[in-house]
Amino acid sequence: MAAVPLLEDRVIALFDVPCRAYADQAAEHIGLPYDHTRCSIADFCARSHVLARRGALLLYGGVIFEFAWSTYTYWGRSCTEDSFTDWIAKAVGITSVVTLAVLEFRCMKWVILPWQKKAKKFEIPLGFPATHCVWCCFYQGMSALSQLSVLANAHLAGSMRACNHADKLRASWILAIGVALMCIPPIMSVIYLGPTPWTLDEDTGRIQVDDAGTQTMQKVKWSFGRHPDPGASGQPGTDEVRFFVWAQLLGLDDWESTHFEATLDWGRTAFMQCLGDVTISFPGAEMDFFLQKMKEGEYQMVTQYMRRFQLICRKATWVMLSVGLMKSSVQLVAQVSLYDLLKHGKPTLLINFAATLGSEVGVMTKVVRYWYKALQVNRDAVKRAIRHYPDKRGDWAYDHRHELLPETQRLFRNFALVSSLALLSWLTALCWFVMIMAHKQGSNE
Repeated sequence: MAAVPLLEDRVIALFDVPCRAYADQAAEHIGLPYDHTRCSIADFCARSHVLARRGALLLYGGVIFEFAWSTYTYWGRSCTEDSFTDWIAKAVGITSVVTLAVLEFRCMKWVILPWQKKAKKFEIPLGFPATHCVWCCFYQGMSALSQLSVLANAHLAGSMRACNHADKLRASWILAIGVALMCIPPIMSVIYLGPTPWTLDEDTGRIQVDDAGTQTMQKVKWSFGRHPDPGASGQPGTDEVRFFVWAQLLGLDDWESTHFEATLDWGRTAFMQCLGDVTISFPGAEMDFFLQKMKEGEYQMVTQYMRRFQLICRKATWVMLSVGLMKSSVQLVAQVSLYDLLKHGKPTLLINFAATLGSEVGVMTKVVRYWYKALQVNRDAVKRAIRHYPDKRGDWAYDHRHELLPETQRLFRNFALVSSLALLSWLTALCWFVMIMAHKQGSNE
C-alpha cells in the first residue's frame, strides 16, 4: 500500500517547487491549516531579512574596495591601457558575485513557498510562464550582471579619477558621482528598515518610557514564525511581527516595517533580481484575495487591500529611485561620455539603452495596472467598504479608514513623479548620444 504524502508535501507539489529550493522549516509551516489572519509571508522572512542585509553590505563593501583599490593602483598611470588587467580587482568582484548568488538562493528558500502559494506560477518578463529552473537561472543571471556592472563601474571610476589623462576629467567625475549615488540606497535602507533599540509611539514617533521614566527597549523577533497566541492553544497570533525603524524616530515616515518588506528592500539594494520579482507579484496576488473578501461582505479587508497597493507603490518608487535614477541613468550618462572620449562601441551602448528602458517600463506597467484595478475599476467597492467598515472605535485601522484613499493616491503620485524623472533622465542621455553621433557624422563629412 502506497504511503500517503504529508500535507506539506501535497501542498508544495502544487507549486512546482523542487525540494532543493525551499527550507524544511518553511515546508513544515506552509502545510499547517492556518488562515490568512494567523500566517503571512512575513512569518517566513526573518532569516531572509538577515541574509539579504548581509548581501547588501557585501556588495557595497565591494564597491568601496573597488573604488579605493583602483584609485590607489592607477594613481598617475594610464588607466586606458592596463585597468582591465587588475587581477586582484577581478578576484574580489567575482568572489563577491558568487557569494551574493549563494545568499540570494538561500533567501528565496524561505520566501518561495508562501509566494507561490499566492502567485501559483513563475514568470519571466513579458509574462512568459517558466519552470522554476528557467526562472531561477534567468533572474540570478540578471542579478550577477547587475552586480558585476556596479562593481566594474566603481573600479572604472576610481581608475579614471586617478589616471593622468586630463581629457577624461568630465567622464571621471560623472562616474565618481555615480558611485557616490549608488552608496545612498544602503544608507536609506538602514534608515527605513533598521530596527531602533527602543519602542516608539505609533502616532508621534517618540521613544516610549515606562512609569519609572526609563526608555522601553524594542525586542525584535528574529526566529521563524510569529509570536504564539496564548489563548489559542499555541497557534500563531493574529499580529504579524512588526518593528519600529529609524525613519519613524527621525520623523521621516510613520510605517512600521516587517521582515518581508525588509527582505525585499535589502534584496533590491543588493540587486537580487529574484527578490525583485516578488516585490510586485506577491502584494498583487494578495490584493485579489482581499478584494474577493471585501465583495463577500468582510468590509474590514479594505485596509489590507489598500495597504497592499501602498506597499507596491512604496517598493516600486524605491526601485525607480535607487535603480532607475541612482544607477542606470548615471551610468548611461557616463557611458555616453566614455563613448565620446574613449570611442566605445555603439552596439553595447544601444543595448544598455534598451535594457534600461525595458526594466523601467516593465515596473511602470505593472504598477499602473494595479493602480487601475485599485483606484479605478474597484474604486466604488473600496468606498463602499470604507462606509460600511465594522464599528471598532479605538482600533487603529477603524480610526484611520478615511485616510486609505488619500494616502494611496499620494504614494502613487510619488511613484509617478520618480518614474517620470527616471524616463526624463533616460531621454536626456539618449538626446546627448544622438547629438554626439550627429556631430561626429558632420565632422566626417
